[in-house]
Amino acid sequence: MEALTHVAATNAVLAGLLALGALLVGRLVRRPPLTHALWSLVLLKLLMPPLLPWPLFERATPVAPPAAQPVTNSPGPLTSAAGAMPTAAQAASAGLSGTEWLALGLLVGAAGFLGVAWHRARRFRRLLRGARPAGAFLNRHVQRLAREVGLRRAPALWLVPARLSPLIWPSLGGLKLVLPATLLRILSTEERDALLLHELVHVRRRDYWVRYLELAAIAAFWWYPLVWWARRRLHQAEEQSCDEWVLRLRPRAARDYAEGLIKTVAFVSAPASLPAPATGAGEARDLEQRLRRIVMQRPNRRFARPARFAFAAVALTGLTVFPGWADRPQAEEPPPAPSEAVPALPAVPAPPAAPAPPAAPVPSAPPAPMVPAAPVAPPAPVVPPVPAVEAPDAALAAQRQEQRLQSEERRALRRLTEEEERLAARLAAAEREHTRRLVSAEKEWARLKQEQAEGSAGKERMQAAQEALERVRARLHEVQEQALAHQQQVLERHQRTMEHARAAAERAHAQAEAHQRSLEKKYQAMERELGKQLRAMEEQVRKLHKRLERLESDRSER
Repeated sequence: MEALTHVAATNAVLAGLLALGALLVGRLVRRPPLTHALWSLVLLKLLMPPLLPWPLFERATPVAPPAAQPVTNSPGPLTSAAGAMPTAAQAASAGLSGTEWLALGLLVGAAGFLGVAWHRARRFRRLLRGARPAGAFLNRHVQRLAREVGLRRAPALWLVPARLSPLIWPSLGGLKLVLPATLLRILSTEERDALLLHELVHVRRRDYWVRYLELAAIAAFWWYPLVWWARRRLHQAEEQSCDEWVLRLRPRAARDYAEGLIKTVAFVSAPASLPAPATGAGEARDLEQRLRRIVMQRPNRRFARPARFAFAAVALTGLTVFPGWADRPQAEEPPPAPSEAVPALPAVPAPPAAPAPPAAPVPSAPPAPMVPAAPVAPPAPVVPPVPAVEAPDAALAAQRQEQRLQSEERRALRRLTEEEERLAARLAAAEREHTRRLVSAEKEWARLKQEQAEGSAGKERMQAAQEALERVRARLHEVQEQALAHQQQVLERHQRTMEHARAAAERAHAQAEAHQRSLEKKYQAMERELGKQLRAMEEQVRKLHKRLERLESDRSER
């Protein structure tokens, strides 16, 4: 769990640095495809595992020397501290419950986000149930536009009755180009082709795969505000890249393309929240900036293939490399016990300050066998043999201290040299930047003087751009009013049709009732006529019976 937390935190920091670079590149370079690639790298870096660890930073790891063990056996508090180590480890392991609760909360948030995304996708799938495939003519036209973009096979075109912007929907049966049927009737041929090219460019750039990358990044880092900001910047760069591609294919269709976007925004008055895999025509709040770029700026050329390959190689290296710590063992500093004993040992040479007593006890040198007892009873510093035994250890400790000081001095000199080189490089870079800015300022001053001499051409261009923007806004209001008027006309026509249908139904009902009454009258007349005929036939039958009776009576009389 701690390793995953470390990887996530490191990826979040590196993604923040990449986001800062993407923001600076977007402000300075003004190349939407490059900005889109950088923001995609920001999201991809958040999900990239540490494939190639790179020890970028160095840290010292103390190595416990084996000679330090006998020193720690004498004092009792060290053994008690060593015995307390397992309890500290148990306490640290018991503290992981807070990390587990945090991970559980993050998983619950990710599950909630995925549930909302699944609900939106399911609702949008229900909305597409009323879609119908377009005719053969439109499909052949879309296929021709797809070949113009560079696609071998165009997605299937489906028409929906809902108020949606044109979008690409990656379904299980393949990609679908969804287009509202009502919007298709409102747009002209040039406007329709420009919007269809925009959606086909999304397919050509494989932007629907970026939607899945966004979904995975937000599900894993929904708590990180940078992810949501990067997603918005990514959508802006994506729409601007598609706009440039369309203008490169149709350089004379800028006005038709802008009017088509305006009609689309006016048609989608209350846009529904699209699911995560859908790739639409952009948001309405970015329309003004897009229209300004479409009408006033020329599209940039595509990057050359070597430049794209170089960027891919650099991006792959930056994604796979994971910075980490390089453990540097301290071979000189491990023996802390002797080094700490060094300050105590210099106090031992204090007894030699009285050299006269050693001359008297020279005959007592035979008690040399008592030297082993000196370590057992260190509190007796007055005994002369102690300096003779401890002198080599003090010299060794002093030598080690001197070596350590020399190594620290070398490291300090190396750090000072590196700092001096960095400062010199920084000063040189600042001087170059100052010179460049001075040259650019002189050029700008010369250009301004030339423009001032030639006239206020810049002001006229700005005024013309402002007028063009005002015309676009007026056209947007006009289109919205036309759309509202058209909607009102459609409603009135529908009401008139319903009234005509109701009147026709009433007339048909009256005619049916009159016909039924006439049929009833005819039926009654026929019943009366049949009754008369039946009565006449009965009268004839009675007459025949009477005649037969007379004939039988006459025959019997004979």
